[in-house]
Amino acid sequence: MLNKTLLKTNFKRPGIKTPGLFIFVKNYTTMRFFSVIIPLHNSAATLDELLQNIREQDEDIEVIIANDSSTDNWEEVVSKYNDLDIVKVECHETVHCPHNTKQTGLNNATGELITFIDHDDLFAKGAFKNVRARIKEKNLDIYCFTMFDEVQYDCVDNVVANYSANNSATWMHGKFYNRKNCIEKLNLRFYKDLATHEDVFFNHNLMAKLVLFNITGGVMVFQEDLLTYHWRNWPNSTSRQWGPTFIYDNMKDYILALSYPYLSLIRDWNN
Repeated sequence: MLNKTLLKTNFKRPGIKTPGLFIFVKNYTTMRFFSVIIPLHNSAATLDELLQNIREQDEDIEVIIANDSSTDNWEEVVSKYNDLDIVKVECHETVHCPHNTKQTGLNNATGELITFIDHDDLFAKGAFKNVRARIKEKNLDIYCFTMFDEVQYDCVDNVVANYSANNSATWMHGKFYNRKNCIEKLNLRFYKDLATHEDVFFNHNLMAKLVLFNITGGVMVFQEDLLTYHWRNWPNSTSRQWGPTFIYDNMKDYILALSYPYLSLIRDWNN
């Protein structure tokens, strides 16, 4: 299949009060069952292994590569995977941060289910087939939150820790969101220009709406006992370079990510 290049444009959907957020609407042509969003910034060194990992899933997958000002040879790496349905999008925001890059990818995703993966992580073997089967079995039409593990960066069989949705509900790892019934219906977006804690903001936004609108009977998240994601503990990754004071150093972002989803819903509810 041909690689497609799409450029982000700004678009505000009328009637939605979302200060600090940006929304993009596009017409869908072809639709895959899965959309995988990969935020990218000078990540060619690990992108090759990830794309090979996605190829080996042998599923109906659209790959959204959201690039943020990379200067390495990432496009050369992508060119080796013409058999994959790859959409290349450029983030043109003036503030360079994961929130804006992930939102750019989300703006262009057309699959029925949307999931995110960091450029230096991998999916578990058979992850997508297992998720598709579980969704059909249990009629999961909003989301499918699965398990992930932390593995040694150079050996995915060397497991350091296991994480369930109960103790990692705010992370993006291993989470599959229904585009129409979850992302679009609940108007889930990342907070524009927020430098850190994009996962916390996004998933608390989801949980707040699930509870307040009583969509899941007051339960924030349901966990599926499926392992779908390998979080590789690269010693030089961006998150690990922050060290143990990460939350303290970014307390303003952390408080906003935790509180804004609930406060904004209360405000809109009262209005």
